[in-house]
Amino acid sequence: AVGARAVPPPADDRFARWREAGQAPLPEANPHADPAGPLYGRVVCISGELEAMGKPAAWERVAEAGGHPAKNVTKKTGVLVAARGDGAGKTAKHRRAEAYRARGQRIEIITEADFLARLAVSG
Repeated sequence: AVGARAVPPPADDRFARWREAGQAPLPEANPHADPAGPLYGRVVCISGELEAMGKPAAWERVAEAGGHPAKNVTKKTGVLVAARGDGAGKTAKHRRAEAYRARGQRIEIITEADFLARLAVSG
């Protein structure tokens, strides 16, 4: 078609946001953050969609608080933020975190509200 061009997906396209977050580099933990902060030195993974901010912004805030943002749940994960899922129940990351906990790993599973409260304490 004459004059036809690709139309970018709408800004609220969930898959576009996931792709963008998946490609975003993870920030380094701030070594000058308060060591007494609730996220300092902890590996923090976010599962689902946060209402308050996108994942790249949340990773920045974790790093500013001295935490280590992570894209996936691993044996090093200390905190999983269980944000809003897609309506199908728990996300794969949430289920993986529960499986690690069942095997004795110390991993906290917190809500977005708890996460935001910890960021406020860290800020």
